[in-house]
Amino acid sequence: MRSIEETEGHNIFKAVDPWLPPGIRNNAALSLEALIRSRILTCVLLCSIGVTIFSFVICSFLYLVTDYDFKNPVIFSTVCFAVVGLDYVYFYRSAKLESSGILYSLSFFIICVIIIVITGGNDSPVRQILVCCPVISFLISGRQEGFYNAALVFVVGVALLILDNIGFKLIQIMPDDILPHLSVIVWLVTITLIVVCLYIYDLLLDEKRSIRAKK
Repeated sequence: MRSIEETEGHNIFKAVDPWLPPGIRNNAALSLEALIRSRILTCVLLCSIGVTIFSFVICSFLYLVTDYDFKNPVIFSTVCFAVVGLDYVYFYRSAKLESSGILYSLSFFIICVIIIVITGGNDSPVRQILVCCPVISFLISGRQEGFYNAALVFVVGVALLILDNIGFKLIQIMPDDILPHLSVIVWLVTITLIVVCLYIYDLLLDEKRSIRAKK
């Protein structure tokens, strides 16, 4: 097979090649499909790191220059950054595409659920970010993992609704005065992640059409 520099690919995909694991970047026997999937996972991981940095900067700014107590959102942003960073380090060092995709999907889902549970459950201002879980899973792990993740999101949503209907209130560690602002920040993060995933998927379709046209 040709070296990775000689393979076809959208410019944006090829721009992440320096960030690919050495075990993938230097693998002359790597299939083109595996290379494309590795580029997609790397794109998603790097974009997720960027989004967590963005949320950290916004929450830190609001914490420092306003009277609102954004200490907990700053902590959450830091934890999310650390988890996503560790996911990327695992992928970079192991070069295991399938397990890395599953690890990221699972860790993203678990973090979302934990944050929702401790910020009001069904009334949580971050609940909408659950929508990103199956979208990300479909993109980086494939159809089967995507359906599993969608089923988990459905179960969590129903469980939160049932708990709310029976009057069981989950804890809320966020101050009431920051909830509207936090909801807007989470909406921005959610929209950004979904748009990024859809954009990468669109690039993937272009990539496949280009490959078919050259055959």
